[in-house]
Amino acid sequence: MAKGRATDVWADVDDEAADHWVTASACVGLIHGHTHRPAVHRLPSGAARWVLSDWDLDGTPPRCDVLRMDVTGLRRIPPVR
Repeated sequence: MAKGRATDVWADVDDEAADHWVTASACVGLIHGHTHRPAVHRLPSGAARWVLSDWDLDGTPPRCDVLRMDVTGLRRIPPVR
């Protein structure tokens, strides 16, 4: 995030539009690149919207993560360094 900028000024995904795309595609969720709000967000239908972090390995603390899918579901993990 740029220094001196509050997180509420960043653009974000329109939850209603994302929910429409997920429902129309018969998906259970959506995974997408960072919008400066890495987390699992719930859409109005209850579907999950997984947001990846940005990658800033020079920051303190460094930011970077990946999602791993296995039989238990998705997990956010740091990449192997």
